[in-house]
Amino acid sequence: MKRRFFHLALLLTLGLLSAPAFAEDAKDAQEAAVLEARRQQIHELVMIRLNNALELTPAQSEQISQVLRKYRREKTEDRTKIRQLTLKLREVSGSGNEAQIQGLIQQISAAKAELDKVDERMFTEARKHLNTKQQAQFIFVMEEIKREVQ
Repeated sequence: MKRRFFHLALLLTLGLLSAPAFAEDAKDAQEAAVLEARRQQIHELVMIRLNNALELTPAQSEQISQVLRKYRREKTEDRTKIRQLTLKLREVSGSGNEAQIQGLIQQISAAKAELDKVDERMFTEARKHLNTKQQAQFIFVMEEIKREVQ
């Protein structure tokens, strides 16, 4: 009993002493958890739309959900890169530095092309689990969602 109390007291003391050092990590972890929860909610809403529009079976729904999750990270990274480059372009567009502006435009174009490639790989994989009518509906629903988000 005394040994457990000692271990608990030691852990609490070490935790309290190290709390300031981990405060920033905790804040980052909390923000990451909030973002992940939001991504999960968005994923669930997308899956509801797809389930309703495509009339997916439970097996198809699980397969499509896995495909979307598989490509989510790549798509998120590409979108983040596009946003960052676009912000930088806004900052420098008034400077008159033609070479820098052209470079940023080319980088944005390349990042958008990469995002399109990821979308194509995702659709190619999703198609394997859908009949022809569902494939068409998948395209329609995903385009609707893109327009609504923009």
